[in-house]
Amino acid sequence: EEYIKATMERCAAEDYGSNCLKNAARDFYGKFPLENILSIFDKHEKDSAFFENCHETAHYLGREAYKRVKDIPQIYAEATRTCLGGVLHGAVEGYLIEKKIKLNDFKAIAEELPVICGQPDQYKVKQKYTECHHGLGHAVMFFTDNDLINGLSLCDELEKDSQRELCYTGALTANFDSIGSKDHPSKYYDENNPMYPCNILDERYSRQCYTYGVLVLHQYEVENA
Repeated sequence: EEYIKATMERCAAEDYGSNCLKNAARDFYGKFPLENILSIFDKHEKDSAFFENCHETAHYLGREAYKRVKDIPQIYAEATRTCLGGVLHGAVEGYLIEKKIKLNDFKAIAEELPVICGQPDQYKVKQKYTECHHGLGHAVMFFTDNDLINGLSLCDELEKDSQRELCYTGALTANFDSIGSKDHPSKYYDENNPMYPCNILDERYSRQCYTYGVLVLHQYEVENA
């Protein structure tokens, strides 16, 4: 914990932040289990040395994890929503980078989404297959620069209703998690309208939005009251 804290503090003080954060992520992943790293990030996420750089560093952790493991299901089994789900974003980013797919090529991304999580029999624990499709929802929000409508549309490319709905929950969670974020601010939030954006979404998204997204919003409001 002290090692990670000291490294993040050093990066926060340097002018060349991104290079420092990339190297830090590579270093952390080579020394410690991903779950342990994210646990420390979660504990210190609001500290000044982490706050500005947490999401970006988690992105690099996800990329590094995919580069070494090359297994999205395995990475998602260990990853969490810490730092706005940066590892979830970065792992899929790493997958697409290896495939030489540009992050703004929505057509190519849509073709890849149905295969990224693999098949249920690849998972020893069924819940991890579920978590992977939820994680895809976080990832599509990164690709669309937190545009919820476009993110949900990418979720629609998944093959089964159950997979699509899980992806919706991830996209909705990412949307509400990003309220107040400086690097990935939510574009669909209205503090004067607690039902927004659920009340403007297509019916196929509204159930998950009302039952899942509003819960996350309520948690945010309680924590920041």
